[in-house]
Amino acid sequence: MSELEAQRRMTAALVAYDPTEAALIPRVKTVTASGAASYTDGTPRASQRFKLSLLNYDQRPDVTLAGGVVRKADYHLIGPHDMAIEIGDHWTDADGTRYDVTGFTEGWGYMRKAFVVRTLKGEKVVPAL
Repeated sequence: MSELEAQRRMTAALVAYDPTEAALIPRVKTVTASGAASYTDGTPRASQRFKLSLLNYDQRPDVTLAGGVVRKADYHLIGPHDMAIEIGDHWTDADGTRYDVTGFTEGWGYMRKAFVVRTLKGEKVVPAL
């Protein structure tokens, strides 16, 4: 077994230990009649399993969302290297909390690792795109 295969197996084990499962909803760019760009929800992706890892207070980068709103990233989303995920993808859990994918960090070929902003139920939702 190569080192890359071993790392991919360790990522799978990390996800399996504390999984989150969700069908990510992509944001699709459309152009209005006036020529302006607009983003709408696309067809949800197939359900996927991944791990949400809470970032420490000193690891949370600022993320600029739509309309110039600045928030702190809350989580790293860690998934398999071939996970279908893009900036702007989002999902809402059973409690009504929304999660938005806002950027990526290094995955070294054995994982996909993204920054996620959380919006609690009742808070104003500002999408990543």
